[in-house]
Amino acid sequence: MFKVPKFKYNVKTLLIWLWRAWKGNQLQAVLNASIGLLSVGVSLAQVWAVKRAIDVASHAVEGDIYWAVGLMGCLILADFALNISSIWIRNLLGIKAQNRMQQKMLDRILHLLFQLLYLGKFLVLLFLYLFLVDEFFRFQVVLAQRNADDELAAVLKLASLLALVV
Repeated sequence: MFKVPKFKYNVKTLLIWLWRAWKGNQLQAVLNASIGLLSVGVSLAQVWAVKRAIDVASHAVEGDIYWAVGLMGCLILADFALNISSIWIRNLLGIKAQNRMQQKMLDRILHLLFQLLYLGKFLVLLFLYLFLVDEFFRFQVVLAQRNADDELAAVLKLASLLALVV
């Protein structure tokens, strides 16, 4: 029915590449994947528990209704705990990963600036710095004078100027 083209990389190669690409974020990736799989399992178990409780309540299946409802409650608490742990991982480890990526980016920018200084491009850097400072102050004036529609254009202009420099 579907013709899927052959892919030149096998699953093992892709997983090894992904593991190396996650360097520094491997704990977060593994925890997020584990919590995601556990959350799916708990959700499926909740569906089964509700079905079982309905069957026990309608006397279609033998069993104690209190145990069936208690199992539903335990699964709801487990889902709640998984949700809290997912938020905790996103907030704590995600912020650390974001800080690490920003630090790497800043390191690259500073390294580039050092190379430009080392190569004698000091005047070019000084000009770019003064130009950006001037554009920043113009940007602040534009924000103070114009309405919300023009603010978006001013933000995009400043962002494009910063992108050109970096």
